[in-house]
Amino acid sequence: MNRKLDEIFLLYRTLLNYIILYPKLITLNSIYQLPFLLFGKKYTPKPLTINFLITHRCNLKCKMCSFFGRKTYETEERDMEFEDVKKILIGIKKINPIISFGGGEPFLREDFVDILKFAKHECNLKVTVITNGTLLTDKVIKTIDKLDLIDYFIISLHGLFNLHDEIVGLKGAFDRVVSNIRRFSKKLKSKVIISSVLMRENIFFFDDFIRFFLNEGIRKIKIEHLNFLTKEESNFYQKENIFMPFTFIRKDLFEKEFIEKAWHTLINLKRKYRSKLIIKPPLSREQFYEWYGKKIGNSNEFYRLRCVFVRHSLFIDPQGEVIPCQFLRNCKIGNTKNNDLLKLWNSAVYKNIRKIISKSNFPVCFRCCK
Repeated sequence: MNRKLDEIFLLYRTLLNYIILYPKLITLNSIYQLPFLLFGKKYTPKPLTINFLITHRCNLKCKMCSFFGRKTYETEERDMEFEDVKKILIGIKKINPIISFGGGEPFLREDFVDILKFAKHECNLKVTVITNGTLLTDKVIKTIDKLDLIDYFIISLHGLFNLHDEIVGLKGAFDRVVSNIRRFSKKLKSKVIISSVLMRENIFFFDDFIRFFLNEGIRKIKIEHLNFLTKEESNFYQKENIFMPFTFIRKDLFEKEFIEKAWHTLINLKRKYRSKLIIKPPLSREQFYEWYGKKIGNSNEFYRLRCVFVRHSLFIDPQGEVIPCQFLRNCKIGNTKNNDLLKLWNSAVYKNIRKIISKSNFPVCFRCCK
């Protein structure tokens, strides 16, 4: 298939998956801006989604984490004060995007529920939360439920029982999360999406995993492809600074036998569970094989699809810096505490960054989970 057509089909499949996963997030604002993506425009007039990494701190050490994988999960950077967060949210309100809170683990912030209240009720934003689910107390659950503070709760789980505990580095983590989910009301549980990452450790256990959570009343399961670099690919960035990636490092690519079994496993799961299971991104067979095992051309050439994410969404880090991607943490566009967010989005600096990301052959962008 022509590579350009490949990109177009992936974009449409990705949009369809987004609608299936998050129907409540579809707004007039997003519908209005879709033509800018679908008909070749450079980027949307305003960001559709803002991913606010509210803290870098986390209570887990997941094997495939972009922080833990680089041994950078411990940080001396302090989280922003609540007043600074409020100022940023007021600026975001003018743009009216979807806001997704993540981290780190957002519930490590003692004021996170207050942040949710401000985002949802003072700024009237559509809100999603990405969490490992281990720190949810009865009080937090009841407050979120009673005040309707979220539109979608994305809870990260990567296997059943001890398998999950081994992957995240915390004994008893699985039982704790499941216990918390069981305390959700029916209304709140309907907003939960279980999110997992495909790894060697869990790929062949996903059938039991999916059935377990469907039986718990969860309606949607999301499996994301692993973002990683091999040691050889990592060498591509030796002289880099701004575009130095932060992601999981493997010794090398996956072997052919594993890739073939993994592909057929995912295909069978998708046929069995249909719309209850979303695989992100929705790769074709060729894309899947190249993602995990086959490199095209010489050692510095990587076949990848062009990044679409930087054309419609952005990240804000825990210090208020706008970054294009959670895997490009050093690539800072400007700080939202003292800059207008929309001006940063349309700035010459960001336009140049989009151009570089689009045209450069960065290995980390090849395996983009967005």
